[in-house]
Amino acid sequence: MYLAIEIAFIVLQLVLIAISVRALRRSARRTMYSYKNISLVASIIFFSVCFLSNLISVLTWQPDIPFELYHVLGFIISSFTSFANVNTLLVLPFFFIYAIISNTVLLKKEGKSLPNLLGFLLCIVLLIGSSAVFFSYDVLDHFMNVHSYEGYCFSLWIESLFAILVSYFECLLFATFYVSIKARRHIPTFDKDYMIILGCHVREDGKPAGLLRGRIDRAREFAKLQKKETKRELVFVPSGGKGLDEPIAEATSMKNYLLEKHVPESLIIAEDESKTTLENFRFSKKKIKTTDHVAFATSAYHVFRAGVIAAQAGFTDVEGIGSKSPWYYHNSALIREFIANLNSEKWLHLKNVVAIIFSLGTIILAGYLLDAL
Repeated sequence: MYLAIEIAFIVLQLVLIAISVRALRRSARRTMYSYKNISLVASIIFFSVCFLSNLISVLTWQPDIPFELYHVLGFIISSFTSFANVNTLLVLPFFFIYAIISNTVLLKKEGKSLPNLLGFLLCIVLLIGSSAVFFSYDVLDHFMNVHSYEGYCFSLWIESLFAILVSYFECLLFATFYVSIKARRHIPTFDKDYMIILGCHVREDGKPAGLLRGRIDRAREFAKLQKKETKRELVFVPSGGKGLDEPIAEATSMKNYLLEKHVPESLIIAEDESKTTLENFRFSKKKIKTTDHVAFATSAYHVFRAGVIAAQAGFTDVEGIGSKSPWYYHNSALIREFIANLNSEKWLHLKNVVAIIFSLGTIILAGYLLDAL
């Protein structure tokens, strides 16, 4: 009976993996810049780990194990919690160390601000959630008899609930990392007519700062590769207005830099009014009057977010290319995308959390009632 239940759960997890993979392929064909893709990748990771855990249970199953339903439920639920426990012990400490170091450097380089503190805040949240996984049983032991059958079932529900929820959000974090890395390493197809260069800080002398210069150079590299492969010329669209602390508009600074690099002025369309990334794309679209065969250049850590914003601006088939950027930016950008996904897909995540709470409670309650009969 125990083996049959385990096999049923394995089949269910395989079905859920297949559904998630199929949905991801459909979504990725439309665009690689979608928070829905992150949620689907997270689902695949979550159910794959559950599947592997259940499979190990089946392979190590011993026929002489006595059938007691609450033991069976404990084994099944542990397949959903093992990932959180192993990850908390083996992976999260390294994430904590990296996040603390990178955010400390980021604060020193860029100054104190809420976005620059996100790494510390996420570490605190994960630490609280991880502690709840390991200490919820001991805490409950002070308030109720967890050694009774009723106490065992309730403590199993609470402990497993914390573990599964931590696991769920850890999978989202890993999925965000995977999708962001894939976006920043992507090379657009060589069929582009326009390359929007997203603006950022300009130096006091009016020349592009390091990050901005990297974006321009990356756009030029792509243009050279495309011309070499397809003989197709590309028009640069430097986009960015004048900030309060900048001597000239970012677009003007980029245009001057391109001219210095011997790019013909006929291949430059400057957009010098935008103040945000969304305005970069909206105002650039008015300048070029098309959304087809368009790419954009930005810093590597910003590619995925920029792609999402481009879709909001009406670009349906845009591709991004990323320039190198300081290492300490990447962790903060990853956490921003993680939070943005939670906000963008909030109703999906809320439904999933509610489903986890009630499904887990139903399984444990069913086991309790059947054993009580």
